[in-house]
Amino acid sequence: TVSEANVVRTPGSARAAVRRLALGRVISSTGTFAAGTALTFTIFERTRSPAWISATMLLTWGVIGFFGPLAGLIGDRYDRRRVMIVGESGAAVCWLAMAFVPGEPTVLLAIAFVSSVFEAPFFPASSAAIPNVAGKENMAWANSLIATGRYLGLTLGPLIGGLLLAATGASWVFAINAASYTISVALVASVRADFADPERDAAEAAAHKGVLAGFRFVRQDRVLRQMALSWIVFLLGMATTLVADPLLADEFGTGAFGFGMLT
Repeated sequence: TVSEANVVRTPGSARAAVRRLALGRVISSTGTFAAGTALTFTIFERTRSPAWISATMLLTWGVIGFFGPLAGLIGDRYDRRRVMIVGESGAAVCWLAMAFVPGEPTVLLAIAFVSSVFEAPFFPASSAAIPNVAGKENMAWANSLIATGRYLGLTLGPLIGGLLLAATGASWVFAINAASYTISVALVASVRADFADPERDAAEAAAHKGVLAGFRFVRQDRVLRQMALSWIVFLLGMATTLVADPLLADEFGTGAFGFGMLT
């Protein structure tokens, strides 16, 4: 790990560092959404139960949201590069294990849950690192590039996951996701840039203490409060339809690929 206090940033090196992080985000997100699609449809095929679909989504995507405040605190308190590397490495081991374990839904969900816990600190740490890696002059460009990478993964991942699941089976999709995490880890480790600003982070820590600091910050700002409430209402409505997607794909006879298309 490079000493974050001794890295000299130039405009070119900052943009190169952001590009590596964005590339890692594309690869990791694509693998994540591909494997998530494969896991959900595999659980549905083996249980034929909407309750199992709900449990799958709750113990994977839901866990990341539930642990969000704690994950953000970890990213602020510890070396962000190390947090990102450990999180993605742990998730890679979990998904590789899923590729070789028997396809019992309980076992798959248990390992997927552990993977989500490992993965939870990655995105808060990554997002918090961007201002330091990019520099103020590159902030808008960096945020746009990182967001593009994430949504590209969100678009491509389910399509690839559904196609591979139909063609090769879930184990291959899980193994490919493990490989995507490994590539992301290598890209993060190769970045030669500051992932933190100790002076600014110390000031932020003093101003916003505790795991509930984000809640207090949003509550005190009317605009942020209204945006958060609007987002919650939207997600509640959208999430109720997600459970129906595997059933719809099955009803129309399109299988795993149809589910990927719906997603």
